[in-house]
Amino acid sequence: MLINRLKKANVEVIEDHHVIKISPNSIIIENEYNQQREIVLDHVVFSMGTQSFNPLEESYRKHFNNVFVIGDAINPGSITNAIKDGFEKAYVLESLIIKKESAKELVEII
Repeated sequence: MLINRLKKANVEVIEDHHVIKISPNSIIIENEYNQQREIVLDHVVFSMGTQSFNPLEESYRKHFNNVFVIGDAINPGSITNAIKDGFEKAYVLESLIIKKESAKELVEII
């Protein structure tokens, strides 16, 4: 995992802090107790965390039979999982389209 490689490279990982100020050679951070500290550094890498944001699913489900939610809208994760989930949902959607087209052809034949 990435976090293990960073630790192996002696990268200091600081969690649960807010960034107050970034200067050319330092950063000021604040913890949950409002204690601030300045750290002298060369580089800053942010990992802000994610959470799902899906405001449309509920309203769409009221109007449509088949609503598919994919990727980070379900659960934030890796790009690999998002691609796999998207592929699987596309496969299901394709099956529904084929069934609908088959049913339409059947109606046209009758």
